[in-house]
Amino acid sequence: SESKIKTNVGEFHIVQDIQGTVDLLIRPDIVNLNHESDYTITGIIVERSFLGSSWKYVVDVQGDQMVFNVQAGGNVPQVGETAKIPYDPENSLIAFPKKS
Repeated sequence: SESKIKTNVGEFHIVQDIQGTVDLLIRPDIVNLNHESDYTITGIIVERSFLGSSWKYVVDVQGDQMVFNVQAGGNVPQVGETAKIPYDPENSLIAFPKKS
């Protein structure tokens, strides 16, 4: 079943039956900027580094910085540009019950 998780950077859809307060992991290695998706994270690229087979992007999403590793090739957004980062709720997100 699909759940919605509210965070300070937006609401995420996740294919996981979980309730209560959680820690949300977004797998940075599964992001593909050239992929279309109904689910996206939007932010401003504040840093990028070429790592050979991939690019490391630091994206400011509503004041929080998120790091993504994106396969090299295709469209390469520049620092200062808006990035729409697609994600797949089934494969990109994992929620863990928050430990108190």
